[in-house]
Amino acid sequence: MTISFVHDRKVLDESMEYVYKPDYVKTCKVNKKAIAKTLNVIENQKGGRGFFLFFNFTPYISSYYNWLVLDNLTLSDKKLNAMRYIFEGKDLLYTNEEEKMQSDEGVDITDWKVESEYDDMQQAWKSWVHLEITARNKQWGGSEFATAINLPEGCFISDYYLYVEGRKEMGILSEKKSAMWVYSQIKDEKKDPGILYYLSGNRVGFKVFPFAENEVRKTGIEFIHKEPGMLVLDSIPMLLGNLETQTNVSTTPSDAFVQYISSEEKENLRKVTRKSHFHFLVDVSAHEKEAERNWAEYIEQLKNEYPALAKEAKISLVDSYVRTFSISDNWQDAYKKSSFDGGFYADRGMKTALFQAWQEDAYPVIVMLTDHPRSCLLDVNYADFKFIYPESDYFYVMGRNGSIKVYSLRYKPEMPLNIKPDFSTIDVLEYKYSGGSTYVRNNGKPEIILKEGKSTIPAENIQKKNWNTALLLRGKWLSQQMYPGRPDKDWLELINQSFESGILTPVTSYIVVENEAQKAALLRKQKEVLSSDRSFDVGESSSSQRMSEPGMTVLLVLSGIILFFNCRRKKSTVR
Repeated sequence: MTISFVHDRKVLDESMEYVYKPDYVKTCKVNKKAIAKTLNVIENQKGGRGFFLFFNFTPYISSYYNWLVLDNLTLSDKKLNAMRYIFEGKDLLYTNEEEKMQSDEGVDITDWKVESEYDDMQQAWKSWVHLEITARNKQWGGSEFATAINLPEGCFISDYYLYVEGRKEMGILSEKKSAMWVYSQIKDEKKDPGILYYLSGNRVGFKVFPFAENEVRKTGIEFIHKEPGMLVLDSIPMLLGNLETQTNVSTTPSDAFVQYISSEEKENLRKVTRKSHFHFLVDVSAHEKEAERNWAEYIEQLKNEYPALAKEAKISLVDSYVRTFSISDNWQDAYKKSSFDGGFYADRGMKTALFQAWQEDAYPVIVMLTDHPRSCLLDVNYADFKFIYPESDYFYVMGRNGSIKVYSLRYKPEMPLNIKPDFSTIDVLEYKYSGGSTYVRNNGKPEIILKEGKSTIPAENIQKKNWNTALLLRGKWLSQQMYPGRPDKDWLELINQSFESGILTPVTSYIVVENEAQKAALLRKQKEVLSSDRSFDVGESSSSQRMSEPGMTVLLVLSGIILFFNCRRKKSTVR
């Protein structure tokens, strides 16, 4: 049994590394039959169906399996579904977290106030936004306020509070998965949580619960930002900072691996037109097995219509894996020999194309060739990769009959836009630095760019509520998006640096809870998450609580007793 479980852990680690900790340069293969079996066992565990031969001992065997294979955590239904799609080609039940960021009916911001102060020491602004939120309608179990905050570029969250039963409770900065789990648990108990966490890019989810009918609740968020800018919170524009107070914007250190380019600096940058090329993502999944078409003909059509873009085009054949060729390679032969197995792992194809473009300092016009754009696996969006594609936020999908539709890289990439495709080249601005040059949008707005993959932050640069520290943490996060295969210690380091600085990052969350018992539960959950593989989840319910060391000790003692009495019984039978 132990050998079987260790094998499951090995197969699961390899598969999770491929999906959630990928190396966009390295190619690898996953044992699809083995991972299908392992996913079946995990689903049975979550469903409480037990282990066939060991059915009578399900509580013990299940605990042992969870400890040895899953670090006493689990895989969310979303991840199980995604891996089923990628490796088995099963239907994808995709849910977008950003679509859920909507308040219950009648719950709105009814009053707000902005207090901004310029900090000469760090040459940045600190702004508090104080809110009053009112629920006008009665809802069984209480109403919830939920919205997505669109942060201006270079704006970060450094503190949070929520009034609970008349007292002001400051937010606790904690690991994101732990905070999300605790928020869900407290919400089920109808308590008083509030939470802030990154969705993607510069979008932050903000939730407060519960509201009784006609109840008014007070809350506030602190922002640090380099320039005055407009914050949009629940469709309300709020000006942070004062244009009259700040006359110029200081530049960030040129030796940093991440750079903030102000709107003022952009005025002095040179306009350039970069060479662009098609990057085709061709669907060779199981969905295409019975299709009577040849995508090569469609690529040939686009080559004839847009010869300049096709001259140095790249072609990626995408199923569970991604195989990339140049247009001059014999990719047609590889296409014909494709096994047409598994799902159309478009997310891996998209990120691989963007990563290659970043390394080559090129602009890819990404075109997917598939009849199933809504059923392919796409991430929430690619807003964190936006420094790679300053020319355009769009990619394209070419389907049956040669029709082409436009999609957004930055918001809901699974939904088509009602605009006509346009492959014309757009001017960008060239930004030169000591190690080379990069390109930014010609839009008069500030921008953050990642200059290199290195993301080491000296300990002395981690300062409390400091804008330069926040910028470095943002750069560290962007670097991890380019190199997600880096060890878990990089993820842990970013979390600890977020704690030390008080800056919200995509791996942490600000949460307000009601009492000490809830704070203790949060710390326990956080401890178990930080000691486990970052790819695992905390589960959809409290049943996924981690078994403590005494629990494992009891299990081992019971196993020893069973073995002892079995041996004695066998000896008695022999005599």
